Amino acid sequence: MSSQPTGKMHLGNYLGVIKNSVKLAKTTDNFYFGIMDLHAYTSNKYSQYFIIEAAATLLACGIPQKSLFVQSHNLVHANLSWFLSCLLSVNELNQMIQWKEKLKSGNVGNVGLFTYPILQAADILAYRATHVPIGEDQTQHMVLTRKLANKCRQFLEAPDYLPVPEAILSEIAKDPVSKMSKSDKSKNGCIFITDSPDSIRETVKRAKTDIGTKILYDPVKMSGVSNLMTILGGIKEMDLQSIELEYENLNRYDKFKDIVAELEYSRWMENKNEIEKILKINACDVTNIAMSTYLNLTNSYNTKFNK
Repeated sequence: MSSQPTGKMHLGNYLGVIKNSVKLAKTTDNFYFGIMDLHAYTSNKYSQYFIIEAAATLLACGIPQKSLFVQSHNLVHANLSWFLSCLLSVNELNQMIQWKEKLKSGNVGNVGLFTYPILQAADILAYRATHVPIGEDQTQHMVLTRKLANKCRQFLEAPDYLPVPEAILSEIAKDPVSKMSKSDKSKNGCIFITDSPDSIRETVKRAKTDIGTKILYDPVKMSGVSNLMTILGGIKEMDLQSIELEYENLNRYDKFKDIVAELEYSRWMENKNEIEKILKINACDVTNIAMSTYLNLTNSYNTKFNK
C-alpha cells in the first residue's frame, strides 16, 4: 500500500510489499499505492529527490501508473488522521510495540513517531481499502487500523460503506536480504532495486553460505544457503522444495550464488517530467476519493453525536 521515500528501495521491500501489491493491482480496478512522504518527517530524511526515485522504482516494478500517488499531494490524509486521533486514547497508542521499543532504547524522538500509526490508518481508510499488502513489522499497525475502522462503522448509517481492511502478508521471511552479509552493519548485505546487474552480482557473491555443498533448506543448521533459497524462491515464485529438487546436483555454493545474482531486477525509470505529470494527475483523482470518505465519516459523526 505504501512506501516511505527516505532512501533507496531494496530487495526486501520488493519481496515484502511491492510484489504482493503488483499482484493485487491485477485483480481490481480500484487499487492505490501511495508514496507516504509525510511519514519521512519523523526521521528528518524528507527529500523531493527520493519521492521521484521511489515513484520511478515502483513504476518499473509494475505498480500501475494510474494507481500511484504522493501522500502530501492529498491533504485529506492529514485531516482524516486528526479526526481518527480523536477516536483513540493515549493508552491505545502506548501499547504499540515499536513505540515501546523506542522508549526502552531511550530514543523517544518526536511526537510524530508516537502518532504516525494513526496517519498510517488514515492512509488506508481514506480509500476504503479492503486488502492491504504489508510487511511483518506492520501487523500491529493493521490491528489498530481495523480497530479504527470498527469505531467508525459504529456511527455510520451504512457501516458497510467503510470495510474493515484485511492484511496481505508476504510469504517471504522478514527481510531475507539483511541476512546475507557476514556483518549486519555491512552494506554488502543490501541489494537495491535500482542497482546495476554487476552490482547485484557482486553483492550476492559476497553473501555468507555454509560448510558443505548441498542446496538444502535448513534455517538452523544451514542459514546461509537457506537465505539465498528464500530470495530465489521469492523472485522466481518457486517453493523451497522445488528449489532443492532443481538444484540438488549443483554441488557448489558459488554456482548457486551465480544463479541468484543473474536474476534481472527492474531498472528505475529516468523520465522525471513524465513521473511528475503522472503524480500530479493522480493527486486530483485520489483527493476526490479520500475527500468523499472524510466528509461521509465526519458528517455521520456529527449527526450522531451532536443532535
